[in-house]
Amino acid sequence: MSISTSISDIPDASSLERKANKVKFELELEMMLSLANPHYLLELSSTGYLDSEPFMNFVEYLAYWEKPEFARFIIYPNALHHRRLLLKPLFRQALKTQGHALVQKLADAQYEHWVSWRADKSKPPFEDGPTTATTST
Repeated sequence: MSISTSISDIPDASSLERKANKVKFELELEMMLSLANPHYLLELSSTGYLDSEPFMNFVEYLAYWEKPEFARFIIYPNALHHRRLLLKPLFRQALKTQGHALVQKLADAQYEHWVSWRADKSKPPFEDGPTTATTST
């Protein structure tokens, strides 16, 4: 059995760099989207990550997601808000001291926004959930 490799089989540096950038982008996007979950913020606090200078430097580094060319990939916009909150020592301390109560307030505010926000303000929001069409037989 012989192994034959031609020059065309070896990826060039630019394709390797593109692949590495894609992986980096996806991992950092996943981290940003995780910040939208208030329960994840509590987990970060209770495991000590929010006391870690390298981790907080990473949270600060993620500020580039605020730029429009990156923000368009954020499907949970409150992730951006939560990232900014995490940079505030007072908020990090509140996560430690208030724990689940604070997380519940964040989750409730997030839910209220989802329920009340709608693109077409002229239409009333669903009162008992979306109506479904029924067919008679």
